[in-house]
Amino acid sequence: MLNKNQKKSIIFISNMYPSKTFPAFGTFVKTNEEHLKEQGIIIKKKIVIDEKGGTRVIKIQRYLKFFYSTFSTLLLSKYDYAYIHYLTYSTLPLLLLLPFKKIKYVVNIHGDDLTGSGKIHKVMGLSNKYIIKRSFGVIVPSELFKDKLLSIIPTYNYEKVHISHSGGVNVSLFKPDKTLKTKKNFIYLSRIEEGKGWEVLLKAVALLSGADKEICVDVYGDGFQKEEFLRMVNELNISNNINYKGALHYSQVPKILNGYKYFIFPTYRESLGLAFLEAMACGIPAIVSNIQPLNSISHAKASLFFTPGNEKELSQKMEEAISICNSDYNDMSDENIKISQLYSADKSKIGLARFLDNAFNNS
Repeated sequence: MLNKNQKKSIIFISNMYPSKTFPAFGTFVKTNEEHLKEQGIIIKKKIVIDEKGGTRVIKIQRYLKFFYSTFSTLLLSKYDYAYIHYLTYSTLPLLLLLPFKKIKYVVNIHGDDLTGSGKIHKVMGLSNKYIIKRSFGVIVPSELFKDKLLSIIPTYNYEKVHISHSGGVNVSLFKPDKTLKTKKNFIYLSRIEEGKGWEVLLKAVALLSGADKEICVDVYGDGFQKEEFLRMVNELNISNNINYKGALHYSQVPKILNGYKYFIFPTYRESLGLAFLEAMACGIPAIVSNIQPLNSISHAKASLFFTPGNEKELSQKMEEAISICNSDYNDMSDENIKISQLYSADKSKIGLARFLDNAFNNS
């Protein structure tokens, strides 16, 4: 924690932030805010968007209000620096301010805001280099994204890029529940959106159900492709094998996770994979895509890896998981818990506070 004479007042900015209505909207952002406060940093003002959806007009009005509040606050308020989440939308007001005012700020990059390939990411990405080069520091979720950032802007100071594992895992919250005697086999807990691999899971389940094997997966989550997901369940005739449970409040996740033996994570890309780490902290092995950074976090003694997008391999790994004996499963579980300790929230928030100290105390 910072000493009293080191305390900094900041403007906290994000276009994603959870609320009672949308509890899963930017969960990590709120966790990050709490960690900053715990380290003695004063949030002088918080400018966030904590709702989503609505008509195009409503969305435009929402963002115009957000941009105006960000612009006027950064221009007129007294503060030590700004902490900005997401490189794209949240940093747009800086484009108008930086030419005539020096703004001290750091940017917390999450993933697609740096490497997204969609049209909106390409358009918004035109200003990325300009914004990053003038920042006092950049926070990224993994070593993979630090490398990606420095490959895009090779002249950026390596020491100004800090790896913070999405706030880390709250290991006092995410931990094994030894009171549970029986567990279901498989859980998918993630957004139902492009890139998450939910369609690969459904096809894998269809392969297994078609072979007259009893297989059941409980699915938790929400997203833009939920209707497409439900339609595909019916088309593949696997409604008896897929139980859609809907979205979860973050506080419910540890209890739910502990009710299962295996976490299925068929994602195509991740900046870190915090959900993967949280399952590991509960001692739950994963059947997971063999991609970076997931295969750098875990290994074959803790997780069952398969080629991303390959439903046949995924189905085979699900069969393998069911057949693993209790002693081998317990070894995998213990290894997952051990690995997760390296990514604890306590380590993450202390490291972030030290990084911010170095970035701003002598500036």
